[in-house]
Amino acid sequence: MNAALALENVSKRYGSVLAVENLSLQIEAGTIFGLLGPNGSGKTTSLSICSTLLSPDSGDVYYDGVNIQSNLTVMRRALALMPQGRALDPFLCVEDNLRFYGKLIGVSRPELTRSMEEVIDRFGLEKFMRKNTLAISGGQFRRAQLARTFMGTPRYILLDEPTLGIDIQGKMSIWSTIKRFVLDNGCTVLLASNDMTEVKETCTRVGFLNSGRLLYTGNVDNLSEESVIRLRCTLGKELRAADLPAGDGVSIEPEGDNCVILTFAEYSEAVSAVIGHLSREYGVIALKEVRPSLTDLFDKYGRAAS
Repeated sequence: MNAALALENVSKRYGSVLAVENLSLQIEAGTIFGLLGPNGSGKTTSLSICSTLLSPDSGDVYYDGVNIQSNLTVMRRALALMPQGRALDPFLCVEDNLRFYGKLIGVSRPELTRSMEEVIDRFGLEKFMRKNTLAISGGQFRRAQLARTFMGTPRYILLDEPTLGIDIQGKMSIWSTIKRFVLDNGCTVLLASNDMTEVKETCTRVGFLNSGRLLYTGNVDNLSEESVIRLRCTLGKELRAADLPAGDGVSIEPEGDNCVILTFAEYSEAVSAVIGHLSREYGVIALKEVRPSLTDLFDKYGRAAS
């Protein structure tokens, strides 16, 4: 995998509290990785370490194979962080916040104009650009803060609960905008959230963090921890457990009187043979593929006791 961002055995302690414990993670270039977990699980600490705001007690962070500590000035210019809290200047209007930030990160004048026009359009800021940040709604503030984060087309973007406090319609618009931006510009995003829908709608891969430990990683569209497929077969007749067929690489378990669960790594001739036998003997009236959802995994990992 082409790892744009890699964490190797990163740990961070606050006094007696171990906030992050031996966190190892690889994120492919040009993708959005979702770090999901309950409040206090270590998500914000992990993002702070990745953004250089915090130094780990142990372990290393690499961007495209370069240790983040080797040249902090260069690495910080390639990074953009949207924190969970409010991070716009309250004495400036939205437009001036964007302009000041662009100059702060060294964007040239022609590029600054182009970048401002892009984020204003993408995040729908036109109607409140001249308003002071104290005079706009929470959702508008969050949009402006997101727009500022994407100024200058950073290579690596760290988002800490980017749609916190925004209504569902606004969330959907922002999720779509983030995905389009990543697709158009090829940047890499680490998104921390406890919103399962947000992760599902934006990310290609997800990791579950709890009590500072990474307990699971996988593809959002293939969330089985064991990389297996479970197929529920509803039968037309009552099942005779002693007559269950055998299949190479296929596990068969009865579920009630007229249902069986087939478990296998991938669809094959053996799976087809088992289904064919069940159809001839009992009549298969329904097939349903069963995979764990984000909710299932959050219940299992995100809420698990440490």
